[in-house]
Amino acid sequence: MSADKNLFSYYEDSNGQTITKGELGTATSSPDWSDTVKITSGCTGLSLYAARIYGGKEDCADLNNKASNCTITAKWHPQGKYLATIKGGCHAILLSGDVFGHGTEVDVDLGNWSDQSQNVTTGTILSLWSQTGKPIRVRVLNATVPTFVAGSGPYVFAFPEPNKWYHGIAVKIQQFLCSRGLL
Repeated sequence: MSADKNLFSYYEDSNGQTITKGELGTATSSPDWSDTVKITSGCTGLSLYAARIYGGKEDCADLNNKASNCTITAKWHPQGKYLATIKGGCHAILLSGDVFGHGTEVDVDLGNWSDQSQNVTTGTILSLWSQTGKPIRVRVLNATVPTFVAGSGPYVFAFPEPNKWYHGIAVKIQQFLCSRGLL
């Protein structure tokens, strides 16, 4: 297991729950936690509504290890690498709300390396609304292209762009390096 410090974690014992929270995390220039929200271990059918999510060093929300049919709605305030990471065979994840900042690497990272599951991440739906004047950057690795809700965004794809000829090659190289601890 990872040594990440997560402020709120949801596992399979949270299946089917609807959770309403106020402010998660705090506004700071140097968060001392990794992820504000972690949803993992096959958690299914979780709906989380938060007034605001302030991100940690990595994410506002990190979904992994076959979480499915989960929704997070919030005002997003990334303070680290990503607004959200969705990986490890997650399916049918919906992120929605206004975005008030951007990740240092990308905003939404789909299908990055997971030591818990190498299954493809599928069915992601993004209904995010940039309030910064900058587009929301989406990286698609071991994942299918997300669905963008009409009128939301704007969105741009980061390298490797999912519909380019080199995408599959770039993903295989990334997986190889990560599986050997080289990236």
